[in-house]
Amino acid sequence: MWAIHSALIETRQMMSIPEFISCIIVLYIQPILCLFGILFNSGCLVVFIMVWSNKDYYRKTAMILYFGAMSLCNIVQLLLSFFVIILPAFEQAIKLVKKFLVLFFSSLTIQNFQTRPKL
Repeated sequence: MWAIHSALIETRQMMSIPEFISCIIVLYIQPILCLFGILFNSGCLVVFIMVWSNKDYYRKTAMILYFGAMSLCNIVQLLLSFFVIILPAFEQAIKLVKKFLVLFFSSLTIQNFQTRPKL
């Protein structure tokens, strides 16, 4: 337990509170919002296609095509935001996890070395 505590203290010194909050926002909240946006825009696109292909609907305007194109562009933009914003944040978080694991195992081996019984 001491090894985990010391590794967490060392990791906490590497990351400030604003960095931690930014990490949480980028790693958890932003992907969820992107997925909700993709689902919402996909639903809108389906509705626009259904309205446009309905032969009984007589008020077809070019606005339906514009809204459909806008929904499609929003879907593409949200998909690309994963590669531009979220993946670099995952890389940064992975580096931090690697540092935590190194600190954890180094403190664990030091603790085991100090508490080993002498023969």
